[in-house]
Amino acid sequence: MSNLRPRTEGEMQLWHGGAGDRGLVWLTADLHLGHRRIIEFCDRPFKNLFDHDHQLVERWNQRVAPQDHVFVLGDVSFQDRWLRQWTIQKLNGKKHLVRGNHDRTLTHEANLGVWASVQNDLTFGGVFMVHDALGWMAQNAWRRGEWPKTFCGHVHKRWHIAWGRFVNVGVDQWGYAPVAWDEAIKLFGSTAGLREVTEKELEDLTRTEHRA
Repeated sequence: MSNLRPRTEGEMQLWHGGAGDRGLVWLTADLHLGHRRIIEFCDRPFKNLFDHDHQLVERWNQRVAPQDHVFVLGDVSFQDRWLRQWTIQKLNGKKHLVRGNHDRTLTHEANLGVWASVQNDLTFGGVFMVHDALGWMAQNAWRRGEWPKTFCGHVHKRWHIAWGRFVNVGVDQWGYAPVAWDEAIKLFGSTAGLREVTEKELEDLTRTEHRA
């Protein structure tokens, strides 16, 4: 599958243009760990739930290094609290959760070191990030011309990119692994309004108050 491979030397230097020991930025959504029926609902190519969860963790860690940052745009897990925390802590990187419709009780986990930050939506590097983009836009009555460039999840296999403004970073679209920020950003076509994110901004996000 497209993203099932180790980081290349080029990728190690992509984000910060130099030192390979600095972190990259990744995006993902809709892991649905512990959700037995997601294999059937989304036709995921795994034998059973154990194989599903094991493969998602393995594929994540093949790409993401401990120093990297990962934005997880919702619907992480259907596991009970302790198994969920144990599983997420096995995933490499500093993990920033943008909550989905199945994540409403996870804010407190930021205080336990499971998440570097937790929020309902976020604008970063000139890109808006939210779990359900179309639902959010409808709820906030944005007209089509006002829609920002947006990373999202929620729609699983329904579409990869919509109207040139919404990029689905969910695992069903990216080989059941996180996608590099630089790879996903290319799907917008234009770089208008985008900007490079600095390491300081990422660290500042980690230190900010977690929003319910």
